[in-house]
Amino acid sequence: MTEANILIPDRNISCPHKLVRLGKTEYHANGTIFTIKDGMTMIDKRDYSVDENGDILVCSDLLEGVKNQNDLGNNIDDDSSNGRGPLLQALSATGVIIAILFLLLTLITYSLFPILQNVPGKIVMNLCATLIIAETLLYCNRYFTAFEVVCKLVGFSMQYWWQVVFSWMNILGYDLSATFSNISTMSPKSDEKKKYKIYCAYAYGVPALYTLVCATMDLGLDTGLHYGHTGKSGFCWIRGAIYRFYTFGISIILVMNINLICFIRCVLGICSAMKIAKMAKQNTSKSDHMNIYLYLKLFSVMGFNWVFALLFGAFPDKIGLFYVHVICNSFQGFFIFTCFCANKRVWRMYKQLFYKRQETKQLKLDSSSSKSSDESPKSTIKTIMSNRLSTKQSSRETKTRI
Repeated sequence: MTEANILIPDRNISCPHKLVRLGKTEYHANGTIFTIKDGMTMIDKRDYSVDENGDILVCSDLLEGVKNQNDLGNNIDDDSSNGRGPLLQALSATGVIIAILFLLLTLITYSLFPILQNVPGKIVMNLCATLIIAETLLYCNRYFTAFEVVCKLVGFSMQYWWQVVFSWMNILGYDLSATFSNISTMSPKSDEKKKYKIYCAYAYGVPALYTLVCATMDLGLDTGLHYGHTGKSGFCWIRGAIYRFYTFGISIILVMNINLICFIRCVLGICSAMKIAKMAKQNTSKSDHMNIYLYLKLFSVMGFNWVFALLFGAFPDKIGLFYVHVICNSFQGFFIFTCFCANKRVWRMYKQLFYKRQETKQLKLDSSSSKSSDESPKSTIKTIMSNRLSTKQSSRETKTRI
């Protein structure tokens, strides 16, 4: 892998892969250039240089997804050539919808029952809410690529919300490992609010500070880090694979390493509990299958499916890795729902809620019928009295006539 420097007045830009020489281009009013062949690739004026022949020199990372044409100086494939075509877009859209649906079901379940809203429950609620926001941004991202300023803001938002998601996954893994290993991190009840405030400060505060630093590097410093449209096949994100790795990939690797330790602690805790169960029961084949299913759910809940996205970033020609990541990401909402809502306790609560509403409806019907029955004797008495008065008046009239 060679490194070249693009010479621009007053500064040098380090190009981690190789330079691309653009022959046919047209200039935009603000200095941004567009390649004629695809009509979509936007290159900021800070990210290119003009050589002595008048050709545009650009880092290859900024042209991801551009078709291999004669006027481009390196071999960069488009969507159809590397497999990222309509099929993957349809699969991604379907996966996002499935994930959001199950995340909404989980969030509604925890909102309906206050008994679930302890610290672990609030962790699940925050994870579901932030995942819905992040998945929505991921799905709607491509619709903002035509607006440069909005696209940059969407790129910042994408980084912030996905890092918030990973922070809540980190907290969830830590809390689950403490539960399964029977370790109480703080005294119960008295410090529940304090623990939750610390979790929120970590989950929302650290990504905010990190995104602020990245935004400062993009807007105020000449570091080569740039948020915006990433190319024909891209969306509003970080330009350049090497910059995406340093600003986003490293944080994911750090969180997943911590979650791996927490996952091992969870597995050890479950295994120790199962040893006790095996001593009590002889038939454990069914429980072994259930444990494997539980491990898979925990694996997905802690965000390990993003390993495939990182591997795809390292090996972009292996498109199968990205397909696996998209499929696993689709089932993440499903696994969160099955892990925290698909159990007998929650079903029992839904049954109680249903029966309670049925009882309230029946009570209302009974009360309305009793009111009507109470009012009916009064109405009959009124009719009898009115009939008696009318008969008296008629008798008096006949007497006066006589």
